[in-house]
Amino acid sequence: MARRTRRLNRRHQESPPSVPLPNKKKLTILQSILPKLVQAGIATVTDLATYSLAGVLLTPSYASAALACSLTSFFNAYAGVRTFSNSLETALTASALAFWPWNTLQISSSWASLSTSILLIALSVIIRPSSLLFWSLLGYSLLKNSNGEARMDVMALVAVIGYVSSFFHPCYLQQLIRSSLLSFRVISALVCFLIDSSFYGLATFTPLNFIRQNVFNDISAFYGVNRFHFYFTQAFTFVNFSMFPTVILGMVMLSNPQNLHESGGQLARLRSARTAVLGTMLGLSVLKHKEFRFIQPLVPLFNCFAARAMVNNYIKDRLARPATSPADVRPLERLISARPLGFILRGLVSLSAALYLLTFHYRAQVSVMDYLRQVPDVELRSVGFLMPCHSTPWQSHLHKPHLAPNGTQERLWMLTCEPPLISSQFVAFSSKLKSHILRTNSLLMTLNRNSSLVESDDKANITEGRNETQSDGPPEEVKMKVRDLQEAKEGYQDESDVFYEDPVRFLRGRFPAKVDAGYPPTDKSVESYQWPSHLVLFEVLWSNPPVRDIFLNHGYRVVWNATNGRWHDDPLRRGGNLLVLQSNSL
Repeated sequence: MARRTRRLNRRHQESPPSVPLPNKKKLTILQSILPKLVQAGIATVTDLATYSLAGVLLTPSYASAALACSLTSFFNAYAGVRTFSNSLETALTASALAFWPWNTLQISSSWASLSTSILLIALSVIIRPSSLLFWSLLGYSLLKNSNGEARMDVMALVAVIGYVSSFFHPCYLQQLIRSSLLSFRVISALVCFLIDSSFYGLATFTPLNFIRQNVFNDISAFYGVNRFHFYFTQAFTFVNFSMFPTVILGMVMLSNPQNLHESGGQLARLRSARTAVLGTMLGLSVLKHKEFRFIQPLVPLFNCFAARAMVNNYIKDRLARPATSPADVRPLERLISARPLGFILRGLVSLSAALYLLTFHYRAQVSVMDYLRQVPDVELRSVGFLMPCHSTPWQSHLHKPHLAPNGTQERLWMLTCEPPLISSQFVAFSSKLKSHILRTNSLLMTLNRNSSLVESDDKANITEGRNETQSDGPPEEVKMKVRDLQEAKEGYQDESDVFYEDPVRFLRGRFPAKVDAGYPPTDKSVESYQWPSHLVLFEVLWSNPPVRDIFLNHGYRVVWNATNGRWHDDPLRRGGNLLVLQSNSL
């Protein structure tokens, strides 16, 4: 008995200590929360940078008011805390503006601030190449107001910011190297190229592709076209919300100081900022596709203009009010006098609207991923989203490795909305046609020059040869190809459009007649689907009797139902609650 006890003790001592495995559920929740915490930090940087920017652009007397406007900004609360590239661009823009040399004296006095500003600008242009427009306008304004050696420095600055070369002036090269601006330009472009090429597996420079696809190929217009005045009449009012009258007041009346705190230099800085803001909105208006978030980087400047109007009106009101004894003023009047009632009301309206959008409006489109994340892996074999593309988050909220794609095999799929990439083919064939016409015209010009050297009886042959050249086959073939591509582009429909045009035909034509109990993955390389273990859709689709009958006949039932807001911008596709269907075979 004693020998057996010693053997058990020895075995217990030799066995390695047990290491507790990490809780998978807690790890998944942490993975979902960490990006939100990082984005909260980015939003905080935006607020603090707005405070610093107001102190530089205006005076420190306006900084607290600008911070208050930023903290109560509707769009900052709604979009600034979301993981958009525009939110990071806004933080970088506000920080770069805080270090920006608003006059030529700052260029020579502090190269450290200038270098910091340029580095932040380079990062913002890498993230969103469209920010190039704003910084080019601001750089031009600084260039126009500078002279001598400072102008040469500004020329180098504009070259870096705009990613355009100013090397056609050799005298600028030495200045570029001396100020280290060239190194910032090369390093930022090289880092962008290496990161994108590593991700895509081939040589890729995203800013160049961005401009080619969205400006020259105009693919972004596929996702919506707005009127030319959209940014001035709709986006400006929506982004500033209840603050937009105050912002307008702050942007006007820049010819003369409105109070003793404003100087000529401050008004000059404000005019430069206003020109860059309005010029950016005007430049973005040229593109057909427009969104509210495209002018989000301008929000810090909007808040500074609002702060200017608030402080100036407050000072004017205090100076016009007759002196009274504190004992004669009621507590409510003292409160209103210390904190203007108009600002309090505007702030409450902005935050109330943002609170509704963040907590109620379209909330189910996020919470559905929380529900699916809690479903056991043995039950969640595959998920299909029969709704407009990108209606919900993806693996950033789900975190289900077994649903990750394997080549073209996908267990987590949605209806796609790929743009008409034939636009690039259209441009290629148009270029080919143009080059062929240029070669033909060059040949005709050569024939015309040589026509004086030939006999008159040969002119008919030249004319005949010219006609043969003009009626050659390749140009006509290219023209037909371009015409076919243009017609295909105009009649293009993405997969979501095809589905909602006739859901019954789509389900019967692209899904098998029976549900495979093994729930195999869907091959996205072909236009067909496998029935998944779970389906996610809007109630408006479930309310269609023929569609509902198809789901019921294939053994699906509703296992999750959540309210998705009181109103919908697309009730025919996103109307009603959000539903999750589960196969009865599970």
